[in-house]
Amino acid sequence: MHETTARHTDLDLLAVCVLAGEEWLMARILDYAEARGYTQYTSTLLEPWRISIAALTSALTDAISSGRNELELSPEENPADDVIATFAVHEARLHRQRGVSLTMFLGLMKYYRQSYLDLLEVSLAPAADRRRCDTYLRRFFDRLEIAFCAEWSGLAADRQVAELQDENRRMTNEKNLYLTALESHPDAIILVDEQGQVREMNPGALRLIDQPNTPGYFYYAVDPGPGPGQDAAIAQRGRPLGEIVPWLAGPLRTTQESGARISLSFCLDSDATGRYIQAILTPMLDVSRKYQGTLISLADISPFVAEYTALRREQQARQAQEQLVLQAKLEWVRTVDAMPDMVAIIDRDYKIVRANRKMADRLGLSYEEILGRHCYHLLNRREGPHDYCPHRQTLADGNTHTLELCEDTLGGHCEITTAPYCDPSGAVIGSVYIVRDINERKKGDKEKEKLQSQLLQAQKLEAVGQLAAGIAHEINTPIQFVGTNIDFMDDALQSLAACMDTIRQVTDEAPPALAARIRQGLEETDWDYLAGELPLAIAQSREGVRRVSSIVRAMKDFSHPGSKQKERRNLNEIITTTVTVARNEWKYVAEVVTELDPDLPEVLVLGNEMGQVVLNLLVNAAQAVGERIGANPEGVKGRITIRTSHDAESVTLHLADTGAGIPERARPRIFEPFYTTKEVGRGTGQGLAIAHDVIVDKHGGSIDFTTETGQGTEFVIRLPRDGQSPPVP
Repeated sequence: MHETTARHTDLDLLAVCVLAGEEWLMARILDYAEARGYTQYTSTLLEPWRISIAALTSALTDAISSGRNELELSPEENPADDVIATFAVHEARLHRQRGVSLTMFLGLMKYYRQSYLDLLEVSLAPAADRRRCDTYLRRFFDRLEIAFCAEWSGLAADRQVAELQDENRRMTNEKNLYLTALESHPDAIILVDEQGQVREMNPGALRLIDQPNTPGYFYYAVDPGPGPGQDAAIAQRGRPLGEIVPWLAGPLRTTQESGARISLSFCLDSDATGRYIQAILTPMLDVSRKYQGTLISLADISPFVAEYTALRREQQARQAQEQLVLQAKLEWVRTVDAMPDMVAIIDRDYKIVRANRKMADRLGLSYEEILGRHCYHLLNRREGPHDYCPHRQTLADGNTHTLELCEDTLGGHCEITTAPYCDPSGAVIGSVYIVRDINERKKGDKEKEKLQSQLLQAQKLEAVGQLAAGIAHEINTPIQFVGTNIDFMDDALQSLAACMDTIRQVTDEAPPALAARIRQGLEETDWDYLAGELPLAIAQSREGVRRVSSIVRAMKDFSHPGSKQKERRNLNEIITTTVTVARNEWKYVAEVVTELDPDLPEVLVLGNEMGQVVLNLLVNAAQAVGERIGANPEGVKGRITIRTSHDAESVTLHLADTGAGIPERARPRIFEPFYTTKEVGRGTGQGLAIAHDVIVDKHGGSIDFTTETGQGTEFVIRLPRDGQSPPVP
């Protein structure tokens, strides 16, 4: 039982192998047939070979599926009961009727057998299962060949003749069917052999070359040979195609050389009403892909060409009209795209149906991405139109409306104008939405305000300067008196001290009563205390006078109107004067440390305006430090460091503080006019704007800053030594 099951499993493997290898088997038998010369007697089509393999495989798998584990031969077997023999008899009759001899049939069958055995060799491992399959397969073909021989040998001669006659009649009928189809075909069909000589022409082809074209005439007529009696149509048989139809010689040669199917068109007449022929040349290949000739089909496509030409002309006329419309549209689009304003058409549903390039570029979107979007969502980042929407107002009253607003998506300050957009009946179906960039105008307005503010501040500073100069002058004279008197008192004190020293010496030599009175007088006047404190008081007074004089001198220098032209100045002197003048701003909140370059060269500057810049930065630094330390009951102070340096092209000023730092949101705008982070009353927002204008615009320098919230800020000013911007590297 186990052995039977194992054999059955092996045979199942054989069935799977041959079913999966049908393509391989077909290629293999074709190789054998071509190599041994059988293809010249067989079909030129691949499909009959495929069918023969499929039939053999089906007979083999049927035997396996019927449960026959062995196909060994026996003298008592009845062929009528054998499915393999039944298949073989059927195949033998078919091939015998077609005139195939037993010798030829058995010879080819040997190569079928070898093809299946080759498949086993390449598909199954060399083990017991392959040996069983090999034996089974050999017995299968043995039974086929025995059945072939039995069928052939058991047939009487008259029966064989009858079969051949029947097959000849069938083939004649089949030939007549194909010939009728060929002769009846409306297209011209020409069959040429491998040498390019004409073998067959149907009536359509004969009409093409103006020859008698009775159906069947070319095929059945007897050619009497060259001479006066030879029919002109029959004379075409065997002639090279190039002599009969010269314009097909080139395409035929291409087909013969490449083996490819060619389709092309010809115009046979040169006039406007010429005939157009479509030629299709199909190479005829046998089963071994050997070239056997060419089938040429020629169709008169003149009506189609005429119809196509008419349609083409109509289409060209329509396209020309459409091109004019398109050109007009493109010119209008180019005109709108060339406008400096953003332009869109918005319908009643607030959807954008048209937009120019300026708007697409401004929004950073393609034209297609804009269309169909709601204007309030795309242009204003809102979920609906606002109450003052000019488009809404135009839809409501059909009038033009204008609105100014600042919208980031539209580039900042803009002027929006909406005009009614109407259909042919005059009904308002939307608006023409025009957005004009007015940033430059707003910038000009701000610049005007800035200049007016700077002028006002300059006038105030001039008035304050004049007042300060007057006060300084008034203070200077009495302070000179005070200084002179302090010098006098210092000299008098020194003389008095010398006198007192003399009195002390005389006292030692005086009578006791007088000496006692002198000592009592010295004690009562507390001379020893006065002698120690008076010089200190005089020195402090002299220092106070010096400081007052320094402040007065700084105020006079700072308030001096100065020159309107640039002059060479030492930046260290400007810094020192400004620190002195602004002392009251910083002395309660910070220590000012100056690290001034002693070799700092003079620079070409507007002295007063540079002093104003340093003053603005110093006051801002003091206020930033004060903001950080707050009420400061402990008296803790911050630090302001001013440092100068230079190189070959410029001088540099660093002013750093330990204040609160600049908030991140304010950093991009600190140089804008009127922008301030301070509470009302502590700043106008002009200090840094003026500094930027003076340093960058008037001196060709640069002003930058670094800041850290809660840690402090450092401003860095670079000034060209010659008063001009250094060249860009």
